[in-house]
Amino acid sequence: MYDKIKLQDDKNPNEWIEEAISKNHIKYYDYKHFTNIEKIGNNSFEKVYRANWKNSEQCFALKSFLNFNNLTVKEILHEFELQRKVDFHNNIIHLYGITAKESLNSQLKKYLLVMEYVYGNSLQNYIKETFENLTWEDKYKLAYQLTCVVSHLHDKGIVHGDLVILLLLLPLIHL
Repeated sequence: MYDKIKLQDDKNPNEWIEEAISKNHIKYYDYKHFTNIEKIGNNSFEKVYRANWKNSEQCFALKSFLNFNNLTVKEILHEFELQRKVDFHNNIIHLYGITAKESLNSQLKKYLLVMEYVYGNSLQNYIKETFENLTWEDKYKLAYQLTCVVSHLHDKGIVHGDLVILLLLLPLIHL
């Protein structure tokens, strides 16, 4: 997918996303169908929101980028490519598609990733907060599950440099 979309530096970043959507490389979700949108986190690169889909109980995470430029779009398209390779492993957050919110600058849409919403803490925070209280059996199970995820990624040709530990979330780890 990534190679099929011409990533020319003279293009507006929105054009790359729109091309990927039009070629059905990325599923598009209409922003107006998200309700109860609530900010749940942010850092210097992105903001993350929790939202319901079409007034249902189904929740998604919406991730927006503070600096939306050509490099960001390349990274987004790369994430979609990696997600296709991974083929939905239980211990990795699913990346479903993208949505667009009108921005103050009417020429650019504000794109947000539509991702699986997982209740709970990131694996990194979980380990930091509870490691001393985990039993050796729990630590073994956690290590085994992480090993299975990394093995799955390697089987798909993805090296550890593409693995983001923050994408591995606690509720998906079964201790």
